[in-house]
Amino acid sequence: NPTDSITRPADRIGTTSPRRSRLRVLRPLLIIGGIGAFLGVSSFFGSTPVSDIRAGDCFDALDGAEEIFEIKTFSCSEPHMYEVMHIFNYADDSAAPYPGEAIVWEEAVLGCIEEFTNFTGLIWEEEVDVFIDALYPVRAGWEDENDREAICMLVRGDADGNIIQTTGTIRADT
Repeated sequence: NPTDSITRPADRIGTTSPRRSRLRVLRPLLIIGGIGAFLGVSSFFGSTPVSDIRAGDCFDALDGAEEIFEIKTFSCSEPHMYEVMHIFNYADDSAAPYPGEAIVWEEAVLGCIEEFTNFTGLIWEEEVDVFIDALYPVRAGWEDENDREAICMLVRGDADGNIIQTTGTIRADT
């Protein structure tokens, strides 16, 4: 059952519904959402448009917005809650209808799990304190902008199932 691989070990983290992200909504300005204000790169700890987020970027808790357009990223050597592991690409079928939030999230997380060992050097089925979540396209981005990317994020959890800050990267090749 594919759902078992998603909920294990993430079922131990008390999170709300999956996070939605609307990617590439206003190209070429790259103003893609609502956390920060800086149209460019994450250098100097600025906000990064969601479309420019890359594996290895780190950030803290999001503000609870339904749509995320920019994220304040910073060095993983600073305390952080999330580390971007992978950018997952959905099948590029521009005619495909939006399959629904739960299916879009599940497909993203399954794609993220496939990349887990490559990024971390850890075995997903054996990992007990690193969890996966994903920012994924909302209906409007999927249908109007052909948004077909999700951001795979890693988080650490404590024994009580709370997301905790960590310092340093989880990436194996550093």
